[in-house]
Amino acid sequence: MKNVLVIVLLFGVFINKVSSQIIPNSNIYDSVYFKQLSQTHDLNLPDWGPYTKRYAGISYLPDIQAGLRFDIGIATGYYRRKVKVANVMWESDFHPRYSTPDFSFYTYRFEGDIKDSVFTDVSFCKVEKSSYLIHTELVNQTGTTQDMVFHLLLSMQFPSLRPYSLTPIQLITCNLPPNAVWIDDIDYTKLNFAVPGTADNLVYDGMKRGLAREDNTMKGSVIGAQNRNSPWVTRQWGLVKDDYIEFPIEVNQSIKNPVVAIRYRMSANKSNKIRFNGCIEKTVQFIGNGNWQLKFIALTKTNEKTLKFNSLGGDTLDIDGFAILNVSDTSLISFSPVVWNYTPTIENQPTNNSVILKYQNSDLYYGLSWDFEFSQVREFLDDQLDIMMQKTAHNHTALKFSGNEKGHYTNVFMRPISVFPQTRKKINTLVTIGTKAEVDSKLKDFNNKKTDWNVFFEKILLQTTEIVCNSGGLDYLAGTKLMSATLLTNVVYPVYTQSSYIKHYTPGRIWDCLYTWDSGFIGLGLAYLDFHRSIECLNAYTMPVGSQSAFTNHGSPVPVQIHLFHELWNKTQSKAFLAYFYPRMKQYYDFFLGRYGYSTTFTLKSNIIRTFDYFYNSGGWDDYPAQVFVHNNKISKTTTPVINTTQQILCAKILKQAAFQLGIQQDVKQYDSDIQMLSSALNKYAWNEVSGYFSYVKHDNEGNPVGKLTYDSGADYNMGLDGAYPILTGMCTENQKNTILSNLKTEGKLWSKIGLSAVDQSAPYFSKDGYWNGSVWFPHQWFFYKGMFDLGEGEFAYKIAKTALDLWKNETKETNYCFEHFMIESGRGAGWHQFGGLSSPIIMWFHNLFQPGCITTGYSVFITEKQYNENYTALKIHLNNDNLSGNETQIMVCMNDSKNYKAFVNNINVEYKKLANGLLLIEIPIGKNIIVDIKSY
Repeated sequence: MKNVLVIVLLFGVFINKVSSQIIPNSNIYDSVYFKQLSQTHDLNLPDWGPYTKRYAGISYLPDIQAGLRFDIGIATGYYRRKVKVANVMWESDFHPRYSTPDFSFYTYRFEGDIKDSVFTDVSFCKVEKSSYLIHTELVNQTGTTQDMVFHLLLSMQFPSLRPYSLTPIQLITCNLPPNAVWIDDIDYTKLNFAVPGTADNLVYDGMKRGLAREDNTMKGSVIGAQNRNSPWVTRQWGLVKDDYIEFPIEVNQSIKNPVVAIRYRMSANKSNKIRFNGCIEKTVQFIGNGNWQLKFIALTKTNEKTLKFNSLGGDTLDIDGFAILNVSDTSLISFSPVVWNYTPTIENQPTNNSVILKYQNSDLYYGLSWDFEFSQVREFLDDQLDIMMQKTAHNHTALKFSGNEKGHYTNVFMRPISVFPQTRKKINTLVTIGTKAEVDSKLKDFNNKKTDWNVFFEKILLQTTEIVCNSGGLDYLAGTKLMSATLLTNVVYPVYTQSSYIKHYTPGRIWDCLYTWDSGFIGLGLAYLDFHRSIECLNAYTMPVGSQSAFTNHGSPVPVQIHLFHELWNKTQSKAFLAYFYPRMKQYYDFFLGRYGYSTTFTLKSNIIRTFDYFYNSGGWDDYPAQVFVHNNKISKTTTPVINTTQQILCAKILKQAAFQLGIQQDVKQYDSDIQMLSSALNKYAWNEVSGYFSYVKHDNEGNPVGKLTYDSGADYNMGLDGAYPILTGMCTENQKNTILSNLKTEGKLWSKIGLSAVDQSAPYFSKDGYWNGSVWFPHQWFFYKGMFDLGEGEFAYKIAKTALDLWKNETKETNYCFEHFMIESGRGAGWHQFGGLSSPIIMWFHNLFQPGCITTGYSVFITEKQYNENYTALKIHLNNDNLSGNETQIMVCMNDSKNYKAFVNNINVEYKKLANGLLLIEIPIGKNIIVDIKSY
C-alpha cells in the first residue's frame, strides 16, 4: 500500500508554510533589501522576544543602542513547597516547545517532578506592537489534585562589559558646556599599527581594530589598552613610532576659540609624544599618572575636517575620546558615573491584580495585569533568585525579601492554584509598555474583560502553520520540533560587536556571544525554518569588502558561512543574494589563503593551511588527540592539521560555481588553480598509506615539511575525521577513496552504532570519556553526509542521516532536551541541554529525508532553476555539476510519497534508487545546465 502525505497540525509553529520555504520568492531579496542589510549586524527581530540571559520568559528591548533589557522571567512549583526558577544558565526543568521565527508566538514548558506529568505551558503571543499576552496552562495528568504556584519575575537588566558576565558595565557620562561635542574613540575612521599584527585584519569578536572593552569609559571601549577579550589579540596602540589614528570632526561655528579636550590615560611617569595633523598641527607630549586625565590642545585649523594622531613612540596611550569646546569653557567639562538603578517605582495600580513599574533608566512604563484572583506583588532584592526563592518559599507573610541588593525583582505571585486530576487551569496575563496613560488604559481594558483572552489564544492556535512531511517522518516530528524551537529561541541581547549592541543567535544561552562555526550551523538550520532569519544570521558574520576584518571571527575557523551561502543559493536562486554575498564570501575565503591583510594562515612551504594563530581549535573538536598534542608540545607554529586545507578546497568548489553564475571568469580560474595547489599539497605531504588517513604534517623552522605526526607507538596521530576529510573534495585516488570509505563504514573504526566517531575507535589514543574523543557529534557528520553525494555514496549518506535521527528521537523522547553530543558507549546525550548550534543538522536531515520539496546535493552542484507542482508530485530542476573527480554524482530528492515516479536526466529515462517512499537518489552527469525531470504515475 502506498504511503500518503501527512499534514500534521501542531500546537505552535516550527516552520513557515512549506510553499514559502521550499520555493521562496527570490524577488523579495532585491538590491534594496540587501542595501538595508549592509548597514547592520543585528537581526530584524521585534523588540519583544526570548532575549534573556537570566530567567526564561519574555523580554522587551526599550533601546537597541543602550543595551537595556526588561525581563519577565518564570518560576513554577507547588504551593508552600518546592519552587523551580527557570534559570537559562543550567538545566532547570524547562524547555522551549514551539516558536514562530518572528516570536509572535512561542511556548515554554516548565516541568514538575515527573516529565510530562505535572507541568506548566507558558505561551507568549503578540497582541500588538506594545503588548503581549502571557497565556499559562497548568496541567495535571496525575490521579491526585496538585496545588501549584506561578511566579512572574519582573526586572530591568543592564549590559555587561563582556560575555559570560552578569555584572553591569561601569560607564561614565561627559557633562559638556553648551555647543560642545564629544567624539568617542569608537568613531575613528582609520587606525593602523606601524608594525602589522596577526589579527589586524581579523579582530576577535568583530571588534574594531585597537579597541578594548573597559569599565569607566564613555561607551565601554578604549583605544590603546590591552585587549582582554582574547588571549590571541593583545595589540596596544602607541607603543611604536607611527602608530596612527584618524577621526572625523566638525567644529561648531559658534565656538570662537576651540580646543580639544582629550581624555587619556598612561602609566605613572610614562610618556609619549603625539604628532597631530589636520585641525591641529603640532607635537604634544603626554605624561601619565596612572589615572584618566584631560589634555587641552588648541585647534589651529578650524576648517579642517579631520584630527590625526601619529605616535612618535613611547608608552601605550589609552584614549577614551575627546571633546571640542570653547577655551573659556574648559572648567565646565566634567565626568560622572552612569547610575544603573535596578529598583523601580511601583505606581498606583489602575485595577486589582495589576502592577505598573517605572525604571529610572527607561522613559517607558511597564504594566502587567492578570486574571487570577489569589495573588500578591512582592519584591526580591537580589540578583540570583535560584537559592533565595527556595529559601523563602515558606515565608507566607513578607512582601519584601532582602538579599545581596545587586538586583531587584518585582514578583507577581499567584497561589494556590488547585489543579484537579486530569485537568488544566488557564491564566492570562497582559504585559504592555508605553506612557503612563497608555499603560493604564490597556490594563483597565484587560481587567474589564473587553477581550476574551482564551478565545484570542485559541484563534492563534488555529492560525498555526501546517508541517508537511511524508509518513516516514512521523516518528521524528516531535524531536525535530524540539530542535527547531530550541534553535529559534536561542537568541540573546545584548551582544556587542562592531561598536554596537545586537540581538544574536547563540548555540546556547550560556554562550552569550559570537560563535563563528556554531552560527554557521544555526544559519543552516534556519534555512529550513525562515529564510530571512537565515540570511540575517549569515550577514552577521560577513563584512563589506575592504573592511578591517575579513569576517566576524570567534572560535573555531571552520568557514561554515560559505556552506550556508551555498545552501541558500540552492534554495532561492536569487541573483541579488549572489551579488551581495559573493564578494563577502570571497574575502572570507581569501583570508585563509593569506591574501587578505596580514593573515598568517598560509605561510608554510608545504602549501597546507594552518589556523592555530587565530584559535587553538582547528575544527571545533576541542580534545581531538592530535590537536591536544600539538598545543601541549608547543608546535602549533610548525604543524598543520588537514581540515582547514580541505575546507578551503570545498569552499573553492562552491565559490567557483558562484563566480561562474556572476560571469567573473578570472575568479573561476583562480579557484581551479587553488583546488589543484591545495589538493597536490595534501597528497604529497599528508597521505599516510600505512594508516589509511591523511596525517598532521610537521615542518621545520623555515616552513619546510619534514614528516608526519605520529603517536608514541608509531601510529598515525590523525586517525579520525580530520584524517578522513580529504575524501569530501574528490581529490583522492581510487585507493585513498576506498581506504577512507572503509574506515568510515567499519564499525569499531569511525563508524559506531550511533554514527561517526570523531576519533577512530581502534586508535591507541581513543578515549570513551572525552568531549569529542569518545562521542558522536552532528556537524562533521553533516559535512561527510553532504560529501557522500559527490562520491556516489548516497545510500551511506542516508544511513548517516537516519542513524542520527533515530538517536535524536530516542533521547528527546526520554528527556525533552536537545544535547550537544552523544556518548558512544551508552548512546545517551550529553553537554549543553538546549543546544541550538552544532545539533542543527537534525533539522536538515529531517527535511531532506521527509519533507516534499527538498533537494539535497553535494558540494559540486549548483541549482540554477527549479519548479515543483503544488502537490510535489512533479519536479523540474536545472543544475550545474562541477564534480571533476570522476566519481558518480548523486542528488537526493524528496517527493510526495503518495505516488510512484519516473526520473529523466536530460530527457533520458534513468533508473534511481528508492531510499524510502518518496525519497529518490538520482545519478547525474558532469556538465552545465543538466535537466532533471521527475514525473509521477
